[in-house]
Amino acid sequence: MDFLGKVVASICASAIGGGITLYFGLNVMVASWLDIAASNSNHLGIALIIAGAIGLLTFATLYLLQSRKPQRLKKTAVKEPSKVEQSTPDQPIRIPYVKIREMANEHGWQLTDNQTPSGNRAYALERLMRQAAVDGKLKVWGRRCTKVTGTNPLLAIPANHFDEFEFAHGYLHPDNVKNENTHTGKLGRSRHDFAEKNFCDLYVARADIERILSAPKPDDPLMYWGE
Repeated sequence: MDFLGKVVASICASAIGGGITLYFGLNVMVASWLDIAASNSNHLGIALIIAGAIGLLTFATLYLLQSRKPQRLKKTAVKEPSKVEQSTPDQPIRIPYVKIREMANEHGWQLTDNQTPSGNRAYALERLMRQAAVDGKLKVWGRRCTKVTGTNPLLAIPANHFDEFEFAHGYLHPDNVKNENTHTGKLGRSRHDFAEKNFCDLYVARADIERILSAPKPDDPLMYWGE
């Protein structure tokens, strides 16, 4: 068998070993060709050139395969940023009006029952809230008071609305009121007496209420803060 025939036979023999990795398979091929070249000194130079080219090809192939692994890891490691709902000046967190009672009690307002002291404290808090709304320091939302209020959209109530209307009394200190019944109006008047100019089903900005409740309480003996 001539030299080229031996080279072809060596390549075929090396290719049969399919379970051997590329790196070690090529090394076996190079070793085989060097053995052949050793037995045929006339072709030793050609064998060395081929072996060098195969070695360079092996190194380049392994380098390219290795360099692609970190890129795959980076792609799999990328995660979508989590979306966290946060309060902003333009989109404050709203709470139902009746939740003010719970928050007020946590701040020591003692809106615990329907008795006179609780009612007086509720009046005082309603006055503070109305003034804050007029000053633009309390954001309030509501639905136009109609026969079917629940179908109306929730609207931001303008500050000048509270020049004329107040927060209807009786929805801060009782324990069993529904938020859909809360409204703006005038003392002693029905919520349906204002030709749909007032608002029902009220909501307020939580942060604004927190500031109002955290301020010093009015010094009024009628409120009777007790021990």
